[in-house]
Amino acid sequence: MSARRTVCLLLALVSLQGCTYEEVVYRRPMFAGLPGVESGGALISDKPKGYRDPSQIDAGKITIEHEDGSKVLLARSARHLMAHIYQTLKEDQRDLFTQQVLCDATRAEFRARGMDPGAAFDYLKEHEAQVAQLFARMPNGEYSPGVLLQPVGGKAYRLALPAKAVEGLPWRGFDMVWEGGRMETVGAAAGAEQVRVPTLEEAVAQTGSVSGAQAVIADAKARQPQQRFVQSGWKLRWFVPVE
Repeated sequence: MSARRTVCLLLALVSLQGCTYEEVVYRRPMFAGLPGVESGGALISDKPKGYRDPSQIDAGKITIEHEDGSKVLLARSARHLMAHIYQTLKEDQRDLFTQQVLCDATRAEFRARGMDPGAAFDYLKEHEAQVAQLFARMPNGEYSPGVLLQPVGGKAYRLALPAKAVEGLPWRGFDMVWEGGRMETVGAAAGAEQVRVPTLEEAVAQTGSVSGAQAVIADAKARQPQQRFVQSGWKLRWFVPVE
């Protein structure tokens, strides 16, 4: 290789080392994604690659409707819970609110006082307009500007407006708790004694025949309380009054 060619090659390498190539794969300006908020430059990616927002529901559905007409309410965020509170009040769905929106602790407190937990729904139904007013001032739940979400003990979190934003409201926010998925007894059979289903061998020993054993097993299954799976999610503890 000639000296002249060697010098030219070295100069080319030095020139390339002085240049850098940058590819923007993630940039999210402050407040990007909030309704009505604009920022300079394009939003390249809403979230880093592989990120999964825990508040989002697959297919965007927070209510699952079954063929038999029953519903399952999903609440992965405070704003999901707000939507369920508002919707069950609007559509007068007392049982659905009591069973799937209200938390276990609040239902237990009503029962301890000799009251039907459904009375919680009745009270809020009477104050439906005030609930709507509160939610109108925090339209995006925990993502609303100025709204605070903080732990208040006992596994409860409080979503509340700042003091300057509560004028004319009876409440400044609400408390909620996360409840894990579990099986629970449905309806009037909630207090019924669990019925044990015998094994085939036990039933045959009791009845003396396979057909008789099958009838005993079928009867035991029929007398078992109906069970259903309760989805994990945020549940309403109660509303927080303005001090």
